[in-house]
Order: sequence, then structure tokens, then C-alpha cells
Amino acid sequence: MKKIENPIVFISYAWATPDYEEKVLLLATKLRGDGINAILDKWNLKEGHDTYSFMEQSVLDDSITNVLLLLDPVYEKKANIRVGGVGTETQIISSEIYSKVDQEKFIPVIMARNQDGTIPKPVYLKNLLHFDLSVVDKYDDEYIRLVKRLYGEEYYRTPELGTKPSWVEEDINMINVETNKYNILSEVNSSKVLQSKYKAFLDEISMSIVSLDFKDNDQLSYEKIIEDYDMTKSIRSNYLELLNYTPYIENGGRIISDFFESTYNELNHYSNSLQLNVQKSFIHELLIYTITILFKQNDFSAIGKILTRTYYDKYRNRYLRTYTMFYYYNENLDLAVSRVDGKNYYSGTASHWITNLDVSKCSKDEFVFSDIILYNAAVYIEKFENEFTWFPLTYAFGSNENIQTRMYFKKLISNEFLEELVEMFGYGSVDDFKNRFNEINEEISKELIQPTRFGNSFESAPLINYCIDYEMLGIRR
Repeated sequence: MKKIENPIVFISYAWATPDYEEKVLLLATKLRGDGINAILDKWNLKEGHDTYSFMEQSVLDDSITNVLLLLDPVYEKKANIRVGGVGTETQIISSEIYSKVDQEKFIPVIMARNQDGTIPKPVYLKNLLHFDLSVVDKYDDEYIRLVKRLYGEEYYRTPELGTKPSWVEEDINMINVETNKYNILSEVNSSKVLQSKYKAFLDEISMSIVSLDFKDNDQLSYEKIIEDYDMTKSIRSNYLELLNYTPYIENGGRIISDFFESTYNELNHYSNSLQLNVQKSFIHELLIYTITILFKQNDFSAIGKILTRTYYDKYRNRYLRTYTMFYYYNENLDLAVSRVDGKNYYSGTASHWITNLDVSKCSKDEFVFSDIILYNAAVYIEKFENEFTWFPLTYAFGSNENIQTRMYFKKLISNEFLEELVEMFGYGSVDDFKNRFNEINEEISKELIQPTRFGNSFESAPLINYCIDYEMLGIRR
């Protein structure tokens, strides 16, 4: 799609009721406010002007980048029987549409529906895709889509083509023998014994991470950096398999929090070796998987314990931290993946995580969703002074500009989903959360909170406040 710096649009509509004409006027005014030169008869057609000439020039003029056909039942009727100004415009426009197979100039916009809820679209427009501004709840999203289209910007950008996932050639039915021992967790009846065994299994995994050992050399290649990181795959498989048993475990969230804290503190943070880079980046990856699996299990309480926990970091002067201590930017892996693939990824690390995703445990969009939840939690949950935030490395890899995440945030209109989020973020009540929501709105208005995005990306990571208005929170069951 060709980008348009200064869009000029002609608005074709049917004169109907005063209320409808006011609605058209408001749309045209809003478009002009967003930098689009909207031509409307109320502004541009003066007494004494030739109405046919005005319409013909506006429709056929090459300087007009688009013609918006604002459809309602009156427009449909007049267009089909060719009467009035709409009938005149229809004669001009229909010949243009029929003569050009790939026309992009004429854009139907639904402004009002028929009484039975059907779309009022004239016969000659039946095959054209449209924008729908007739539904109040969807108006803002559709308006954004329309404006992007008028500027020649894709609403759903085609994701960058990645590389073949490693699991394509793997036997999906192959079971890691190591994980079979976890079956005992579904057979133990004693809660204390169950917790003890679960913790013991996590301790084994923790030891596997801490004891990772790579042979560094002076001529370390990009391929070797990736190969070293991929040594974590078997550990990841064991950990994710163990997470499947979390619903059986009382205080599972607390035990998992202990696992992350103790594993992190057992690492040799004074080492500058690539081994430490792998270990810290792997812990980062595991935390995203953890939130993903627990969310799929509807264990919002366990997520809340992990996200709101006060962690101890023995390697920092300020010992008390939040979960963001497990965030790590692996510059070596970033560069290695981009160089080996020959692509300029937003994040080589994120690309590698997505490409090598354990699809038996979660989808790409579920993984990205959890990364964005961690980012939002870092905004919403009170942090210690000088604590880091959480940059969601994977957000640019979500499908359709993270439509799954945005739809979940829009679902916060439902009190059911809002209470889930309140539990995950550790708020005492919905009202407490809404108060924080308002505070964030104020911080955004004062530009204390800026959109989070990669430097060369147009799209930013979804923040709850960008997806739903305060007045809509929890208004439905």
C-alpha cells in the first residue's frame, strides 16, 4: 500500500435526518483534526456552484486520494434507484469502480444499519470491503483502521518472515524419559509430601541451570553462542513438564517464586563469561513460560504471588527487588541470531525464543501475551526505588499487532476478567486497581509514562490504559 503524506478525501453521503447529518459533520471534523483534508459539501459547495461539476471534479480529481462513501439506508436506496445527489455520484463512481479491477480510491463506510441490523450497501458496492462506524463499541477501533488506511498505513502489518522452527523435524510424540518421574505428583495424597517432592524436583532443575558449563574459546562464533543457549532445551522441557502438576500443589506460586529467587542467587554474578549470559537469559525465558502455563491453568493466585513477591538479591546493594530482577538483555544472543539468520530482528533473543517455542505447551501468541502481562505488571505494581521495568522483548512478534492481548484488555469491561487481573496484580479490590488506573492515566497525560517500543518500530507494546477507558472497567458481569 502506498503511503500518503497529505490525504485529501471527498465525502459522499445522503442528506437524511438532522441527527445523521450532524454525525457526518462530526466525522469530517474529526478527520480534519487528524490531518486529513476532508472535502464536504457543507464547507466546499457554495450557493451558485454547479453541483454536478462539484461532484464530478471531487470524485475524478487525481488530487483526491480517497472518496469516502458514507452508507446508511437512505444512501443505499438513492444509489440503487439513481436519484438525487447520491444518484448522480453513483453514476460517476460506479463506472470508475467497474472499469478498474484494483481500485483503492473508493472506500465504503457504514454509518447506520437497516432496522434488521443488516448492512445497507448499494448493489455496485457489494464486493468492496468496508469500514463500520455504525457500532458504538467498535467505533474507535474502526476509526483508527480508517485513518491508517487513508494514510496508506497497514493496520495489520505482515510479520517479518522468520526461520524454520527447530521442532519441525522433531518427533512431537517423543517423551523425555526424565519427566516420567513427575507422574508421582498426581498420585501423592499428602499435601506436605506433595509440596516437598515438587520443591525437590524444582531444586534439581535449579541445579541443572546453575551447573551449566560451556567451554569458552578465543574464536567463539555466532553459531557457538546459539549452540550454547540451545543446551538449555532439555532443562526447559523438564521444567515445563513439572509446571503441569502445579494445580496439585498448595502454595505452588510461593514455591515457584522461591525457585526463581534461589536459582538467580546461586549464579556466579561476578563472572563475565557467556555462561552467565545464557543462564540469566534462560531464567528470563522460563519466567515468561511460567506465567503462560499458570494463566492457561487459570491459577491467577499463583501468578499474583510471583508478580507481587519481594525478592532478595544478594548481589546488589539494595537487596530487596521485584520480579523484574529476572529480566535480562542478552546482547550476545541478540547479535548472534540476527547475524546467523542474516536479518535485522527487533530482538534476536525474542526471535530465537519464538522460533524454538515449545508448541506442545503454548502457542506463540500465548507466550507473547504473558510477556506483555509482565510488562503491564511492572507498570501497575508498586516497585522499589530504582527498580528496573520490564521491556517485553517479544511484543513485536505477536500476530496482528497483538490482537489477542488487546482483546483481553478490552474484556476488562467484564467484571469477571477484571477480577482475574486484580488477583494477578495483587490488588485488594477492584476499586484499588481502578485508582491506580487513574493514576497511570495522569502519568501518561504528563508524559511520565511513554509508549514502550523498539526504536525502529511503529507499533508499541499494549498497555491496559491504551486499550480500554476507565469508565468501561468492570461495567458488565
